[in-house]
Amino acid sequence: MTTGQDLVYGALRQVSSVTPGEPIDGTEASNALTVLNRMLAAFSQEWGLINVVTVEDFPLVVGQGGRENPYTIGSGGNFNTVRPDSIFNQWIYDTQAGIRYPLKQLSDNQYNSITLDEIPSIPKSLFYDPQYPLGYIFLYPTPGLSTYQLWLESYKPMAQFSTLTSTMNLPGEYFQSLIHLLTEQLAPEYGFELTADQKTNIANSKMYLKACNFRRSVANFDPGINGQGRVVGGTILDGFIS
Repeated sequence: MTTGQDLVYGALRQVSSVTPGEPIDGTEASNALTVLNRMLAAFSQEWGLINVVTVEDFPLVVGQGGRENPYTIGSGGNFNTVRPDSIFNQWIYDTQAGIRYPLKQLSDNQYNSITLDEIPSIPKSLFYDPQYPLGYIFLYPTPGLSTYQLWLESYKPMAQFSTLTSTMNLPGEYFQSLIHLLTEQLAPEYGFELTADQKTNIANSKMYLKACNFRRSVANFDPGINGQGRVVGGTILDGFIS
């Protein structure tokens, strides 16, 4: 378990603000904690620096999810949870039949090109609009059964340290990297010029965290491109008439 004080103290030592064994000034430590939390919040905007993937499931309502009645996600929304910064994997699970249906994620232009978005059936695609404070989730078609659940894998903002003594359960490799990255943020405030070695450590820390959090992706191709021809079992919802 890592405390905010562990990271703040380590970074302040790097900018020569405190020496080993010297107590940290309360105001100085509080300011450094604010900088640390801002840095952690910014991690959600730089892919690869987040180490937490959240997997959640939510019950669906028959007919809800179209353009006029989307699901809201966030504190107090239809899906009452922390609002995701992004959703990267999603599927429908039929709790009665025990069947899992993959969902394709659409862009805003792709979703807006759908003319009849209120068709009740098995949802085949999802569009996520990450507005604030509540995000909006659109499903096409809308759910046709009350036994459907929506499962989401998403990236969410990293937790923050409410106080210096607050703890966070981070992978061991994060500890030293966060100290280096916090040093970079604090150095200008203290008029401290980073050494060449510190700059190297900071650059290596970002690369290391991104390497640790790298998620392998699998390429998908249109069956028509690789010679497989028409999709067997396709429906009008897939762009085929069966």
